[in-house]
Amino acid sequence: MVPDDAINKGAMALFGEKYGDKVRVLSMGASADNLYSVELCGGTHVRATGDIGLFKILSETAVAAGIRRIEAVTREGAFSYLTNQEQLVGKLADTFKVSTTDVLERV
Repeated sequence: MVPDDAINKGAMALFGEKYGDKVRVLSMGASADNLYSVELCGGTHVRATGDIGLFKILSETAVAAGIRRIEAVTREGAFSYLTNQEQLVGKLADTFKVSTTDVLERV
């Protein structure tokens, strides 16, 4: 359930989004009267941004005018993703018999 005060502050529940039983309202700005971003989030949360560690953006898309959606992996998920990408480039380098830095040029 999206809190009414979130809607009053300008947050939008986007069609097709899947929110669980608990939805957080996150806002950024100097004060409650001067917000430049109000978001609804039903995802994983951390105590501080430093807890996130390694961060890899997987996709970034336009949801509406002036609204972007970013999907990313963090911590072990980000490390695993980057390790898999490195292994893929290594296999391509072996296949084309070039260094990993020359894979793109060879392809």
